[in-house]
Amino acid sequence: LKTLDLTPKADYLKPVVKCRPMTETIDIQGTAGTKPDQRVLRLTGSLNLVTVPGFLDAVRAEKSGTLILDFSQVNLVDSAGVGSLIQMHMSFQSAKRKLGFVGMSQRILAVLEVTRVRKLLPVFASLEEAQEKLA
Repeated sequence: LKTLDLTPKADYLKPVVKCRPMTETIDIQGTAGTKPDQRVLRLTGSLNLVTVPGFLDAVRAEKSGTLILDFSQVNLVDSAGVGSLIQMHMSFQSAKRKLGFVGMSQRILAVLEVTRVRKLLPVFASLEEAQEKLA
């Protein structure tokens, strides 16, 4: 029997790309809304595969009847982030609670359009509009 040596000998077989792990964060600050039983969560950072679990925990911890998510300081939403928005929307609907989104950049809105999710989510032009219409 002959033993084969499968150790890469050529440079072209060695990995050339090193990926660093995602270390993104999302900061979430909660404040009272202008109407009774209304809360506003201001998000800062990225809503992605790494940050979605913390985002979902923070939203689930909010017990107000109306929750408005302010995305004005969010720079990126990936597919996991989009999935979490759908999940929260469905959860709020089934609990007969109100959920609204404000401050979404053109980039985030484009992601929601491409994924055909934009029509599902109640997105408002301003925080004031959301607070008034969701009262």
